Amino acid sequence: MNSFIVSVFSVVLSALTPILEVRGAIPLAYVAAQNENTKWLLVALAVLSNSLIPFIALEIFQFLEKVILNSSNRLMKVVADLYSRLVGRARKKGTKYLSKWGYLGLTVFVAIPLPMTGAWTASLIAHVFGLSKLRASLAIVIGVLIASVIVVLAMEGVIAVISLL
Repeated sequence: MNSFIVSVFSVVLSALTPILEVRGAIPLAYVAAQNENTKWLLVALAVLSNSLIPFIALEIFQFLEKVILNSSNRLMKVVADLYSRLVGRARKKGTKYLSKWGYLGLTVFVAIPLPMTGAWTASLIAHVFGLSKLRASLAIVIGVLIASVIVVLAMEGVIAVISLL
């Protein structure tokens, strides 16, 4: 039972970690599981945990932005000015892509299971471009689900190939 709790904690923590997310948590679930039922439970926990990120991250980013922009500290005013310029530039350059692809583009971005294309980065993109929190979160969650299916299929394929050897 103790190793099960460690496995659950490890998989959930991996799924919530930027960069790893489901791309790292699902393979960890495969390695940590002692049987098929445990494997699928850990995979489900990885997907569920990663799906929570946009709902949490968008609130965190909004809070941090308010702290930065509303600070009276001189150093923070310099940071706020730099932040405002960077965000303004990103919005100007990225608007052509977002107007073309919108929330579907956000979903596809997350669905590609590569480093830096997960829920954290997509949440940051959604925040920077001022997208609707609910619609962006739903688009990101759909992307997480697609990425999860791709990672599971890849893991199952690797296991099938290894078992043939």
